[in-house]
Amino acid sequence: MEHTPNHPLSFRFLDDEAAIQWLAENETHIQTLLACVTRGDLEGIEAAISQAPQGILAEPLAGDPLRHTKNLVIILIHLLKQAAVAGGAHRLLCGQLEARFLQRLEESRAVPEVCRLADEAKRTFCRRVAAPRGRTASDPRIQRAIRYLEDHLTQKITLQQLATQAGLSREYFCTLFHQQTGKTVFAYLRWARIQLAKEMLAATENSLAAIASLLGFSSQSHFQRAFREVEGCTPFLYRRRAWREQGSLF
Repeated sequence: MEHTPNHPLSFRFLDDEAAIQWLAENETHIQTLLACVTRGDLEGIEAAISQAPQGILAEPLAGDPLRHTKNLVIILIHLLKQAAVAGGAHRLLCGQLEARFLQRLEESRAVPEVCRLADEAKRTFCRRVAAPRGRTASDPRIQRAIRYLEDHLTQKITLQQLATQAGLSREYFCTLFHQQTGKTVFAYLRWARIQLAKEMLAATENSLAAIASLLGFSSQSHFQRAFREVEGCTPFLYRRRAWREQGSLF
């Protein structure tokens, strides 16, 4: 593989020739992993992981094995994040996951621990793509508005902004939106924020107060009340169940 600046696996800024050479020799396997993540293919990601005895990092690297392996996983985590975003996972959440995995990576003290973390990252980013999405509208104008809404869940969103994205008057936009989604615009906005909150609860250690603030709720109690109305349980109970089901290492 030629490492041109535009190549997706080109990371010469790491100045680690052993890691770069490993990437060149294993590009096909890496691209298979990334394709599984972008599709949200949970069975495929498990199959790809099992193809190598130690996951993607099956061969020891000369020199400083721990540092070289960490460098490889730095690259892998970044590529996994990009693949997940391309598959529809929320950019903000993926950025938080990347930062958390990199922190845990640097705290790791042995190559097997780093390899386990790499496999956990593959599964985590793939799950984020596989999570249910709310884009049920068939009209491309409403699809554009929903895409804008979901990309700006941490910001103040006005009805006029969404109508502008759809290229419609506010009145007709509201009518068409309800016909397409079965929800009012602001009911959908609250629902979408709760869906992102669910992903944050399952995939991060962010406090309830931090999630509430990030997603524009006026207080933690407001967030908890809205969450219970939408999901039928408290955020705390949802997080505990999600972590138990996915075998979280948090």
